[in-house]
Amino acid sequence: NYDLVVATGDYADTADGWPVVVEAFRQLDAKLGVYASLGGHERYPGLGEVSSIWMGWRAITSRIRPRRLIDPAPLIAALEAEGVRVLVNENLSLEIEGELVRLIAVDDAYMGLADLEAALPAPDSGGFRLLLSHSPDGLLHPRSGEVDLALCGHTHGGQITFPLLGAPVRHARSVGRREPAGLLRIGGVTTFVSRGFGTSLLPLRLGARPELAVVELRRA
Repeated sequence: NYDLVVATGDYADTADGWPVVVEAFRQLDAKLGVYASLGGHERYPGLGEVSSIWMGWRAITSRIRPRRLIDPAPLIAALEAEGVRVLVNENLSLEIEGELVRLIAVDDAYMGLADLEAALPAPDSGGFRLLLSHSPDGLLHPRSGEVDLALCGHTHGGQITFPLLGAPVRHARSVGRREPAGLLRIGGVTTFVSRGFGTSLLPLRLGARPELAVVELRRA
């Protein structure tokens, strides 16, 4: 019984998982719709498990060159056929209980595809501004202060964390070892970074419990 469902990318490890992704989204329903942004894994070719691990390792060590990526357009089309609105460096307006909400989404910042400049509405257009960004590094932009709240993922809460040491691997400059997820301030913006509920590269979580968050917004 949700008003709004939003998702922030990395829905499957590679394109091999796209049919499962579409089926999962098909089961979602919300009064005001289901909205999604993209992560990096939406561009990983489906080449089997060994290649999936290799692609993940490449992403960690040197990032994947653009020519090795694939176009996520078929996945976007399949999701939108199921009624999911996929936003890529753009925004749309919603009216929620008489309040204007600007839903903004940027592409994956980890791969250098985020364009907050293009995604933001006009500065004087008003409304509550809610940003979807797969990586919290999407907030590392001079105009991020124009956003009221950001919802992100990407870090998996570190996926593997240790007492005292925290999360050695986060794949994001904007979060630290001790706070790889949760309610944070990034770029001056109140940001919720979800731990998500999947894994990357290693099918293992340690000290970073999976989560699917429910966020309640109230009038000030």
